[in-house]
Amino acid sequence: MQPDESFSLVAEAQAGDAAALTLLLQRNDDRMRGLAYKLLDDAHATDDVLQDAYIKAYQNIGRFRGDSAFSSWHYQIVYTTCIDSMRRSSRRPTAPLDVSHHPADPERVDVRVAEVDQVRSALNELPVKQRAVVLLVDGEGLSHREAATVIGVRPGTVASRLHRARRALRTYVESIEGDER
Repeated sequence: MQPDESFSLVAEAQAGDAAALTLLLQRNDDRMRGLAYKLLDDAHATDDVLQDAYIKAYQNIGRFRGDSAFSSWHYQIVYTTCIDSMRRSSRRPTAPLDVSHHPADPERVDVRVAEVDQVRSALNELPVKQRAVVLLVDGEGLSHREAATVIGVRPGTVASRLHRARRALRTYVESIEGDER
């Protein structure tokens, strides 16, 4: 999508063109769905949260100031809606990982699945705020500044949470590897 095309669609959406906003939301749907599912680990909860988040986007498009990319604003709505959902349900979310890309060697499949399970377990041990930063920066490829916009903190906070999360992930994986010896 061209930056001017996105700007034009946002302007149309803010002028009341529901089709323009729908197109903007659809263009980001896969990434938003991925983030929500990784935070919630429940397909039904993901659908519910996304429905709520998209309604919020429709209701609040007039408040989008253009200080950041539309996708960052959209991530922020989805992230906040996920956090609200987790608070309401008082359950510990998990972070699923896509295991659809198995190694070509069938004998390595068990090893690959075990590695994915280790990473999933390690991510699930992280506090939600650290897990979210890992998912946004390492999983979604957002910059520290973009992730900071999404979760409403300063880029330095993103960097420190990411540092602590990566350190905790390393420690967790090393402890598992030490237990296997």
